[in-house]
Amino acid sequence: RRNGDAMKHEIIMPHNKDAELSILSTCLNSPGEAQTFCDILKPEHFYDTKNRTIFTAIHELSRANKLPTLISIAEKLENILASELVEIMDNHPVAPHNESFCELLIGYASKREIIEQANAIIKRAMSGDDAQDVIDFAESSIGEVGIYSNNDAVTIGSMSESTLKTLEELNASESETTGL
Repeated sequence: RRNGDAMKHEIIMPHNKDAELSILSTCLNSPGEAQTFCDILKPEHFYDTKNRTIFTAIHELSRANKLPTLISIAEKLENILASELVEIMDNHPVAPHNESFCELLIGYASKREIIEQANAIIKRAMSGDDAQDVIDFAESSIGEVGIYSNNDAVTIGSMSESTLKTLEELNASESETTGL
């Protein structure tokens, strides 16, 4: 401790840099494969800033129906040299199972989102707010956490509302549904 302040530690959020680099390597080595990744992943699924920047360029080119080649990607990037892209191509394996690597990155992105929401809840709980206000904020925050499926986020809150509506409909029906 210095001057009574607690030491601050850098927290590394959940991620898998090797999976990120493998996906980028696949996109760089096989530009035609990039569309597969762009249909599933979003740039925010990448934790590493440099990797996110590269994937953003790939994503933008793909969305514009342009083939994301080494040259077209390098032209879009201001702070990343073509030689850095070649290093990724040459030194990182091509992703053998596209969907499993995508699911891995999406899972880590969801964990990071949960951690961010939890930190906001903690900050609110430490403030002078009324306990019920903190509980309402926590419920709302957790309900906003997205579960990604084919590039669309479905919030936990919307899933809960949908499930509750279905249960109420089943309960109101004349069927012999049990377990409600």
